[in-house]
Amino acid sequence: MKIRYLILDLDNTLYPQDSGMLQAIDRRIDDYIAATTAVPAGEIPALRQEYCRRYGTTIGGLVLHQGIQPQPYFEYAYDIDVASFVRPDPQLAEVLRQLELIKIVFSNSPLGYVEEVLATLGIRQTISRVYDIHFSQLVGKPSLSSYRRVLEDLGAEGAECILVDDVAANLAGAAAVGMTPVLMKTAGKAGYDWEIGRIHDLGRLVPEIMQRQRSA
Repeated sequence: MKIRYLILDLDNTLYPQDSGMLQAIDRRIDDYIAATTAVPAGEIPALRQEYCRRYGTTIGGLVLHQGIQPQPYFEYAYDIDVASFVRPDPQLAEVLRQLELIKIVFSNSPLGYVEEVLATLGIRQTISRVYDIHFSQLVGKPSLSSYRRVLEDLGAEGAECILVDDVAANLAGAAAVGMTPVLMKTAGKAGYDWEIGRIHDLGRLVPEIMQRQRSA
């Protein structure tokens, strides 16, 4: 089956992992939990990580266990100056334009923030569709239901898709529904068939993946 879609994670994938932006959001999430729940401050970072592990997102656990309402949470947690963390990336825009696949962004973050990051990077016009955490009904990657929801909306099979992400669990979910997983790695080799150290390397890697598929 021919690959037609390039599905891209957002955070720490489309922009440098050392930007500090995701860490800034995590700090705001911790502040929000401290202000709206009875969880002791010293336990909040571990709780956030546990909710992410179990539910794919912090908000998934907060809704179930702490009675947090999603919209005020998102408004506070993602109220950051995106432009102070990421800059326009014309090289990435050109790489994406050159790839003859339909480009999709699939993120566990809310839509307004995703759109702002894409606009700041200067790549929004290269992206055909954006799927955010609300589309996934707050149950994001790596839940298999979130991948299946995206595939259903696209009218696609998993085998038609490449998914690029920096989180191993999210790649495992992609592989489970038949997608080709590509790891955005931080250092060394992690044992995946397809790995890149810079998002710009997709210009080289995607043709290699498609050539191997044609030769199989």
